Amino acid sequence: MTILSYYTQNRALRWWLISTHAGALLLTAYLLVYGFNLEPCPLCLLQQWVWWPIVIIAPISALLNSKRCYAVSAISIAIFLLLGLSIASRHIWLLVFADPSTQTCGLPLSFMIEHLPWLDTITLILQGSAECHKVTWTFLGLPLPAWSWLNYAGGLCILYIDIHLNRSQVPK
Repeated sequence: MTILSYYTQNRALRWWLISTHAGALLLTAYLLVYGFNLEPCPLCLLQQWVWWPIVIIAPISALLNSKRCYAVSAISIAIFLLLGLSIASRHIWLLVFADPSTQTCGLPLSFMIEHLPWLDTITLILQGSAECHKVTWTFLGLPLPAWSWLNYAGGLCILYIDIHLNRSQVPK
């Protein structure tokens, strides 16, 4: 049995790999914050928070391994990946197209979470602040929001392939 055939036949392994990948991305983000003292902007934090439900949902699906659980998990993870993709797209748009001179420093995230309604907090975060225009770190010439976008888009592609290549393997 080849590695590829084992991978395509073992759905639980695929869910564990998805969870491990999301966990590795979170560890990388925390390494950048605590190891390299990079302070994330509110949009960066939102992009990190979107990975947490994926880290939790994927192993539960791997353990339960039923048709209904597979469908719910795939839909849930797709929703979170689309949410992350849209947040990363907004962040990239702010980096490329928005005029940083018009942006002011926003309220601290902790203040917004404690004192404002959730909808107002999300709206203010998505509007961006002066922090969101700074490219503090790049890898291979791409800023962190672009890497987030690539990971969310790649996750959606892998999930799409997983759903369509393995329809016949969904357990009853």
